[in-house]
Amino acid sequence: MISIVTPFLNGLDLLQDFEQATIGAELILIDNGSDPATADALASLPPDRGRVIRNETNIGFAAANNQGYAQSTGDIIIFLNSDI
Repeated sequence: MISIVTPFLNGLDLLQDFEQATIGAELILIDNGSDPATADALASLPPDRGRVIRNETNIGFAAANNQGYAQSTGDIIIFLNSDI
């Protein structure tokens, strides 16, 4: 299985394309202090696609990736930016 770890800081307009581009992989999305609209959209990720980690504030890109890595279950772990 492939796990994709991606921090989001806002970027609601990127989410639909991101989900389409990553079909078939476990998603570990880190909401890194996003605005309410993005936070709500991320929170609605279907459980069969993966999980969302919510940070109330932006803890930084590297720290968010480390959070996602700790929660991933795939044999292969890929770190992607949200604007792929």
